Amino acid sequence: MSDQPNIVGRAVQDFEEWVKAIDGALSLGDEQKAYAVLRGVMHQLRDRMPMEEAIHLGAQLPTLVRGVYYETFTPGAPEKERDETAFLTRVAERIRRDDVDPEAATRAVFAVLRDKCDPGQIAQVVHIMPDEIKPLLR
Repeated sequence: MSDQPNIVGRAVQDFEEWVKAIDGALSLGDEQKAYAVLRGVMHQLRDRMPMEEAIHLGAQLPTLVRGVYYETFTPGAPEKERDETAFLTRVAERIRRDDVDPEAATRAVFAVLRDKCDPGQIAQVVHIMPDEIKPLLR
């Protein structure tokens, strides 16, 4: 037996906490849907931010959530959605679930981010978003 902490077990536990928090917030009753929400919203946030800020947020995430966040990541200029409707349309496209409201999904994921990440980093994410999108993140 090793005296080392169970790093893999802790990473899985952290990931499950995030998925269960989203599942509970949205009353989905389905962790697969909650995972789709986490992935879709995180990808939209990541791709809407300047690369440096996206990387700073990624550094705050637990190991497996960070892996989901960086999945399909292609460094480049941020997407240009400036209004809530366009942002939520992209969230819906990324979630790929007709039975999940993209606004509620965005609010649920951001609530988990606020709960689990450094408040200063989350304030910076909100600050860099266009004014029309900021209400979704509060």
